[in-house]
Amino acid sequence: MIIKPMELTELDQVIALENAVWSSHNTPVSLPLASKDKIINSFENGRHFLVAKEKDRILAVLDYGPLYPFPSGSHVVTFGIAVAGKERGKGIGKKLVRRFLEDVKNDYRKVLIHVLSTNYKAIAFYENLGFSLEARLKQQFFLNGQYVDDLMFSFDLKKHSIA
Repeated sequence: MIIKPMELTELDQVIALENAVWSSHNTPVSLPLASKDKIINSFENGRHFLVAKEKDRILAVLDYGPLYPFPSGSHVVTFGIAVAGKERGKGIGKKLVRRFLEDVKNDYRKVLIHVLSTNYKAIAFYENLGFSLEARLKQQFFLNGQYVDDLMFSFDLKKHSIA
């Protein structure tokens, strides 16, 4: 498996993967999440995309960029990650996040990720990687007939080693 920046020739695979992974159980964003226009627009607006690839198949994608569009918050980066269903539990997501952290450690100080309080596997995943729960926004979203908290996890790139 290799981890590398996404190429435009991989766009269709990335779109298919993201739309297969994201659902109302793991994101409050309107679906479908990915399209050519959305990804190209986000890329043109400063987001970066890493893919985990084996042979010609995309196994996972991680996109990242600044959380805030103004200078006083330019030290904070955020990201989203999608791992193909049958590839979960194999360490691909962990390797992809570690590569991302390594890539951004000189340009940012803090990483912030939002996680739904009902997404127990993602919570355990980020805690295992050394992320800390920084905030809980109670009843932030109404999904699947229930109110769901928005959890904010952070990783201080200057204090934590990337293991």
